[in-house]
Amino acid sequence: RLGLRPPPPQPTVDLRLGFIIGKKDDEVSGLPYKQPPGPDFEPEDNGAVHSDLFVAASILQKRKNIGVHLVRRGPRALAALPGELSKLKTCDYIHVLESEDYLNNHCYEEYLKLFRYLIPFKDKVVPSLETMSFIMSKKDYLSLLGNEGVQTIPTWYIDRPDADCPDPDRPDSEQTFIASIENSMKSIKDEIIRNPDYVRTFITKPSHSGTRVDYKKWTRANFCDADPSIPGGRRQFVEYIYKLLVQDRKPVILVQPYMTALEGGEWRMYFINRQFTACLKTTWANENLGEEQVSLRARDETSKLNEENGELRQLKELGQRVVNLLPKDSIMYRVDVFRNHDGSWVVNEVEMVDACLIPYGHKDGCAAVLKALAEAVAGFRRDPDQPPVKPSVPVNDQAVPVNMSPWAKDHLEGELLRWFSS
Repeated sequence: RLGLRPPPPQPTVDLRLGFIIGKKDDEVSGLPYKQPPGPDFEPEDNGAVHSDLFVAASILQKRKNIGVHLVRRGPRALAALPGELSKLKTCDYIHVLESEDYLNNHCYEEYLKLFRYLIPFKDKVVPSLETMSFIMSKKDYLSLLGNEGVQTIPTWYIDRPDADCPDPDRPDSEQTFIASIENSMKSIKDEIIRNPDYVRTFITKPSHSGTRVDYKKWTRANFCDADPSIPGGRRQFVEYIYKLLVQDRKPVILVQPYMTALEGGEWRMYFINRQFTACLKTTWANENLGEEQVSLRARDETSKLNEENGELRQLKELGQRVVNLLPKDSIMYRVDVFRNHDGSWVVNEVEMVDACLIPYGHKDGCAAVLKALAEAVAGFRRDPDQPPVKPSVPVNDQAVPVNMSPWAKDHLEGELLRWFSS
């Protein structure tokens, strides 16, 4: 009656997406951020806008039919997550773009807590919890690639030996525990002794870790010298096993020959929706110094991989072959490859959407990845006929390892001396 026009009809929201954001660093630099209304989309106190927040905001602004709900890391981080997750009950999908800061320096107990909190939402979580465990174990995807003829670094495994020890209080449990470790170590020992020139130096790293925490370098000579003061000696290796398998409850320790070709750098290829998107050539600086002095240098080589007849074309094809073998419900993968001294390409690692994935500091590559990631997340629909992958480590891992007494440590140390001095 007053001549006022009715408000325009609001778009119908037919898809609701939840985002669990656990990142406090790795900000997106050099890209314009259009902040949607509401406190959930405010930058950090220092003005940083992180990739996961950038993706969520982009979807909300460009897709009017999609509702976006955020769970952002608070001061209590993982402890506050169960209450925060109640906000996401109405969501169709819950995307875990970044979990790094919930994990307390990749403590395995924090992994298990995160998984337990997400289990009630497991039909909505992307990637699936099974895929997360499959990739985080490292052992599963390395075995898969090896079975498919993809060249990877030779890898042996020291498994957490609790499957055969259901009752940690039984007097014979510790002997079973040690026997299991010895069986794992014997295959490693045979390989090292059989190839003395090839395996002079080797590295160890745990499963379920996305950083260089507990990455160690060892030499065969360390195990043949009785002086316990030698860094990386026999006793240190036993204590290393004790820390990771008993105290930290890590399911697997990976053992690999140290590949000097990696010192020349590796190519990190980014695939979104199983399509090549970007590539960085990275090298570690000061790797032989203390951990706090190690730094990563990178340059963008996306254009080189896209050259039709370029020398890196086969590298891109290898990355595509790897991604095609991996579980389909992870929207983003990063495949790390290096060139061995004989000229062959070797897969070093595979990562999902998690820490250090976005090519920060490289504006064009970062923009390409974030744009493609936002489009892929908005368009994702789970295939109901695609069963989840079966990881070797259960999502709800409840195994409790047996302790290692001083006797057990002395026994294992003696076996190492006997094996490597023979």
